[in-house]
Amino acid sequence: MSSDITLATEDETAFESTRTTPAPTGDLILVVGPSRYEIRVYALILSNASPIFASKIPKASYSEDAVVSDPPRFSLPDDDPKAMEIICHTIHGNSLNAEMGRIPPKLILNVAVIAAKYDCTLALTAAAEYWLSPEIMDTIAQSGVVHPEKKDLLLAAYWFRHGRAFETGSLRLITEISWSFSSLADGKSGEYELVALRIASELFFTPILTSDLVHGIQEKSFNMESK
Repeated sequence: MSSDITLATEDETAFESTRTTPAPTGDLILVVGPSRYEIRVYALILSNASPIFASKIPKASYSEDAVVSDPPRFSLPDDDPKAMEIICHTIHGNSLNAEMGRIPPKLILNVAVIAAKYDCTLALTAAAEYWLSPEIMDTIAQSGVVHPEKKDLLLAAYWFRHGRAFETGSLRLITEISWSFSSLADGKSGEYELVALRIASELFFTPILTSDLVHGIQEKSFNMESK
């Protein structure tokens, strides 16, 4: 995979699901999101890549008795269909085509979050290297300006546990920006907001945090950790 890529911005047409399935003869169909988008996969490959899926998918789904013409369905109502489709293509060994390689940072973040959720980040290492190349991470902030459409890349590096990309992106922010990094949390909620605020407070080496914001971070942290 080459690192010479251009990410799509949020207002550009990017990665439209095409019904090209990761596994045309797969023995399991994932039914993803509120739209019930169907992704056909091999249950054994999915289970090998993800211990979470391995514990959830019935063993009968990938037995020799599974009926290929009418495979069982496994519902994932809370997940992003586009992000899940990219993950499934990747762990099935399908190379990133032009559409999957050129996806917006927000979708890369969704992929990273779902990969962390199902503990299959390791299987996406090559893709993460592609999306979070040094050349791309260097463009998060330039000339004192944070590019809004690219700030999600730093959060994606966090969820991918990609140390080099996180270091490159955070260093770029620190050297280019002299004000609070709390904008990383813009548009986020729940655990995503908590992670963004933690990263922001760590990056801002002279934090200008109001007492209300500090209290909010502590309260969110307590609520998340007590669940």
